[in-house]
Amino acid sequence: MEAYLISIIGIAASVVALAASLFAVWRVTATMKRQTATMGDLLDRSHSQRKFLEEWMQKNRYDPIKSRELQELQSFLALPEAMRIELSSGKVGVAQVKKAVITKLGLKTFYHLDAAQVQDLYPQISKVLAPIRIEIQETADTLRKGEIDTKIVKGTHGKKESTETKRVYETADLTPEMMYNEVENYLFTCGEVAFGIEDFEYDESPISEFHSMCEQMESKFNFPLPDNLQKRYVSHKMRSYALDRVKAISCTGGYVAVQGEFRVTSAIEPSCNLELEHPLNTHLSNTDPRIRIALVYSKSCLKPLGLLTFTEGKSITITCVGKVIRWDKERGALEINPIAIY
Repeated sequence: MEAYLISIIGIAASVVALAASLFAVWRVTATMKRQTATMGDLLDRSHSQRKFLEEWMQKNRYDPIKSRELQELQSFLALPEAMRIELSSGKVGVAQVKKAVITKLGLKTFYHLDAAQVQDLYPQISKVLAPIRIEIQETADTLRKGEIDTKIVKGTHGKKESTETKRVYETADLTPEMMYNEVENYLFTCGEVAFGIEDFEYDESPISEFHSMCEQMESKFNFPLPDNLQKRYVSHKMRSYALDRVKAISCTGGYVAVQGEFRVTSAIEPSCNLELEHPLNTHLSNTDPRIRIALVYSKSCLKPLGLLTFTEGKSITITCVGKVIRWDKERGALEINPIAIY
């Protein structure tokens, strides 16, 4: 009997040991399956993230090697927020806004006026020559009456007389200011003037899409893109926009209208200069040339206010209408010969 009990206990112990072994094997197998599934999920997620990034970078031609750190962006024109939103939405461009601003300035106080250029242009845009002397001849008819009273005839008689009056008016000479206003109106109306070259307008949608993509990666894949990489991309994109703008400025010709804060870099003949540092310089690298708009003027065309104001080193907010002379690649300067500065 005792031997029988011992046998049963031994069998039970073996069964328990076998069960324990089977349970251990099951736990290990289950753990391995879970780990395998987790690794599979991670690999799938990593593949999706990598594919998403590769497709996006290829689409936007992103090259992180050429990027640099993000710098603080300058204000996009001194306009109310509603106007900035309207501009970024593509409803109206900066050039149109600048044209409207300059056109509505009203009466002008001139710092500089090149009378020789104005006198060359005015006869070309005026279809009818202004009269120098006006003569007006007036004719008036009068009737002189008399009475006849006899025993036979009674009545009246008259004699018609004409008088002529000649009036002569000497017209005032047109001043250069008067002629310039006509010239400016003609150039603006006929679309002969380029506006907004002193501003930096760019397409904000790729940068907005990039930030949206970063948010999606973090929310959907729990994969936040490092801040320094985001900044490098934005900096790279802004530099690309700036270089495109430099190319457009370098190709500018004909008549232009610019408005902004210019600094008198030289007030001595023969190189009197007013220069505006272009806002796109903020987004160029240290190896890129600084871009500027240079007004090359003659002191002989300055008005008394200009002689008083244009002193070397001084900054003045002005409006200028003039003609492009050339693009100076070495200096990164678009040189303009001003017709008027006011």
